[in-house]
Amino acid sequence: ENADPAVVYAIQQSAMSPGSANVIGSGQKLAANRPLNEVLEGLNVLVVMGLDDRVSSPAVAQSRAVLFQKLRKYNENIVVEAIPDSGHCPHDETPELVANAMTRWLSTATMNSAADALTTTTKTA
Repeated sequence: ENADPAVVYAIQQSAMSPGSANVIGSGQKLAANRPLNEVLEGLNVLVVMGLDDRVSSPAVAQSRAVLFQKLRKYNENIVVEAIPDSGHCPHDETPELVANAMTRWLSTATMNSAADALTTTTKTA
């Protein structure tokens, strides 16, 4: 309902294109996935997700939220914003909640980066 009709149309057209199968098939040629804790190490990360995801299912969305929370064991700068009444595209379905989550995260991520820089400077001084 919040999605731009032009974007919806573009996605539909791309999915019906005769070459779309080749695009999907090219995913088979990608390198093997690396563990998330390795990929996200040392980064400030915001994960915004809708828990009422009808593409994968609400149960899968909930299990992903739990997985991302567990990754905090490896990187305490991972923030998970799980939005209960939002689905697969929370930025379209609940833009205000996503914007609020991003604003909160940006202020914390900026403070964490400043604190890290200060710690590094202090250690080397």
